[in-house]
Amino acid sequence: MKNYYSILGLPDTASGEAIKRAYRQLALRYHPDKNPSREAEERFKEINAAYAVLGDAASRRAYDGQWLQHKQGVAHRDPKYRRRPTRPTGPTPQQQLYLYMKEYVPYMRKIMWAGLAVCVLLAVDVALPARQSYESIVDMTFEVDNVRKLHLDDGSDVSLSRELARRFNLGNEVIVYRSYLISVPLKVENQRTGQTAAIEATLYHNFAFLPLLLLGLSVAGLFFTRSVEAQFNLGVVAAMMLIFTLLLYLFQ
Repeated sequence: MKNYYSILGLPDTASGEAIKRAYRQLALRYHPDKNPSREAEERFKEINAAYAVLGDAASRRAYDGQWLQHKQGVAHRDPKYRRRPTRPTGPTPQQQLYLYMKEYVPYMRKIMWAGLAVCVLLAVDVALPARQSYESIVDMTFEVDNVRKLHLDDGSDVSLSRELARRFNLGNEVIVYRSYLISVPLKVENQRTGQTAAIEATLYHNFAFLPLLLLGLSVAGLFFTRSVEAQFNLGVVAAMMLIFTLLLYLFQ
């Protein structure tokens, strides 16, 4: 059975766009008008046959199932072993799972690229100098888990631990430090006493492990593995970390 992926010079996890791009490049290189040799003519036919199968999503799925069964039936420990002819059957549950993962790997890669972009944005944001805003405390309320919320006159809130909140009183003028690009609250300073308190429940403090984990998963999935199973699983976990990171930013 011919390996159409190999003919196009691609891994079997290649996206549809990568298949189109490889076909166009190879077809141009081996087209009879560009290369009149006999070898080029045969190569051109193989390239067209490969693209006819892999360029269509339905025929590619059918081919992937057949190719997977072929690969698993090629090797055997005993070189004298001859496989008995069997009636063609559908993919096993394990093969179906593999094909399902392979179909969704391109989407997992897009998720990991998005996660990597978010991590780069956060890294730039935290590296830039913080912006300052001058506010006053108009109300203070207690929340769960010994958290005290400072309500500021611009309509925003700042959550501090009960211990840190003791540095502030109702009516105090404060300086709130926020990250430059996406306004993650970093710390608050009492203008009268000069005391500061770090705002802990943010992406840049107690929850910094979320973008760090997202970065590690995205880099590993995009650059350090070609395995279908590994890329799929890393993509799923990266998607979860990306969702948690965005939710934390929205509700901080």
